[in-house]
Amino acid sequence: DDSNSAIYGMSNGNRTGENPFERFQGGLDDIVKRARLSDPFQPPVPTSGYVTDGNDIHIVAASVLTKFPVSEHSMQKIGTGFVLVYVRSFDKSLLSELSHNYLLNDLRTVTDAENIATVDIPLTADNGMPIGFLTWKIDSPARKLMTWLLPLIVIVMFLFAATTYVFFQRMQRTAE
Repeated sequence: DDSNSAIYGMSNGNRTGENPFERFQGGLDDIVKRARLSDPFQPPVPTSGYVTDGNDIHIVAASVLTKFPVSEHSMQKIGTGFVLVYVRSFDKSLLSELSHNYLLNDLRTVTDAENIATVDIPLTADNGMPIGFLTWKIDSPARKLMTWLLPLIVIVMFLFAATTYVFFQRMQRTAE
């Protein structure tokens, strides 16, 4: 509602009375305030950002709810003070889905820079607080190339050596 109190909450499909503004650090209230800044007589403009609950990193989306008064001649969207907030954890299932969809190897979230893989995206909360990194490993094109090229090179070299051996054997027989 207008005073940033949770009226209805769900967590993993179960109703909860937990206050998200107490659970999540990193500017959930700022994300909700930005969602409320849109013109109440225009379609709502959703906002998003990152927050943390101390254990996991979460992505947040927020949008003002609207009501639709109907008159004889028109229907107009009017923004309310209520905001729908959707929070999803960067858990194993989301990271697995993203990894599969975007072909990213070893996609994971880390909170310290020491555990970063080859590539990373810094995740900063809405209040400016750094909360972690989305990181993954990239395959070197040379590594993929060498997995099939190296055996081919070995086979070609073996065939060349065998041909050279046979050639020199025949030259020796011809010389005798």
